[in-house]
Amino acid sequence: MQELSPPAHDMLEFATLVRLPDRDELVVLVGGNGEFDADWEVVRQGIVYMCYGLAYLQQPAETLLMQWAYDDFRREYHGEDALRFVFHRGDAFPRADVLGRCVSTGDPDQRFLKEMDVAARLRAVAYPSLSASAADGQVDAIVWLEPAVAGIVRISDNDDRMTEWMRYAVDGYLARPADLPRLAELLPAL
Repeated sequence: MQELSPPAHDMLEFATLVRLPDRDELVVLVGGNGEFDADWEVVRQGIVYMCYGLAYLQQPAETLLMQWAYDDFRREYHGEDALRFVFHRGDAFPRADVLGRCVSTGDPDQRFLKEMDVAARLRAVAYPSLSASAADGQVDAIVWLEPAVAGIVRISDNDDRMTEWMRYAVDGYLARPADLPRLAELLPAL
C-alpha cells in the first residue's frame, strides 16, 4: 500500500492548548509567552497541529481525517486536495472512496463518501505532531492574543490568521492577554 499524504492541517507555533474548566472544551491560544494566570488545564504548549476531518454519518462522535479520495473516474486526490475535492465536488460522487485516519483509534479507515457527514461542520483535531496516532482532542475555538483588543472579539472574515480550513472548522477570536483569566465566561458557548 502506498504511503498516504498527511491530512489537511495547519501548524500553529507558539501555541498553548487549554481545556476550559467546567465546559470540557479545547481552545488553542496563539501567541504570548505561554504563562497565563488562569483556571484551566494546559494540555500542551509549543507547536499544535490542527488536522481537519469529517464526522461519520452513522457515528457522529467519530471523525475521519481524510488523506486520500478516489472518484468514479479513477481520479485520485491526496492530502489537502482530498478534502478540497469533497467540499467542492464530492456531492457529485457519493460512491467515491475516501481513506484516512480514524481519530479515536488512530487506525486507517476506508469508506464511501456517502458514509461521511459532509453537511456537518468540518472538525479540527489537535495533535502534537502529524505522525502522532493519539489526538489531544477536538478543538472548539482558536484565540490569537492581541494586546490592542478590548475583551474578546470574533476575528474578522478577512483576517489572514484564519486559514481556509480553520474557517470551516472553528470559531476564531482575538483577545487581550489580560482578559484570558475570564476566557471561559467571555467566550460564547461553543
